Amino acid sequence: MVKRFSVAAFSLMVFVFSFAGPTRCISQTQLNPRLTTKIARSVKRKEPDWRYVVGFCTCPPLLPSQLFDDFAQWDRRRANGTRERVGMQIYRIGSQKEISDFMKGFRTQRWTGGARVQKYDLGDEAYLVDDSQKNNGSIVKIANPVQIWMRKNNLVLNIDGELEGTVIRFAQYALQDLPRN
Repeated sequence: MVKRFSVAAFSLMVFVFSFAGPTRCISQTQLNPRLTTKIARSVKRKEPDWRYVVGFCTCPPLLPSQLFDDFAQWDRRRANGTRERVGMQIYRIGSQKEISDFMKGFRTQRWTGGARVQKYDLGDEAYLVDDSQKNNGSIVKIANPVQIWMRKNNLVLNIDGELEGTVIRFAQYALQDLPRN
């Protein structure tokens, strides 16, 4: 009984939405193709063992003037059988002042929670945040303790991973595929 109702309800929803026209989410996707998909092609050409997985988040906006976000993850199996993962979040922000104030938080270590922070020469502004020292002796292990926060024009990117070299490589892949303006 419940199964029939679910199938009938789903069929009705498909019928109704097929006449409703495109929703705002679909049109946003068509107007703003996923940047991570483009980046994934570059990664695949250079490092084919990485597997790309599209991400979605119903999180509150990073900043009030956020226009859209794009989430993805890559993973691969290492030679020793363990898995390595890299996460990437890209936010398009409408206010340069908000971006500037947000990035200032890394200079003042407001967002870092005691992690090691160093300015990095990528994009318009970037900070490498390394929390790996918390994995030595801490009760809770941080899965991806290294991250880079980077600004390029009106985009803010966060790339996280286990290894600094991998995180920086993925930031470089992202930079080559981001829109120029």
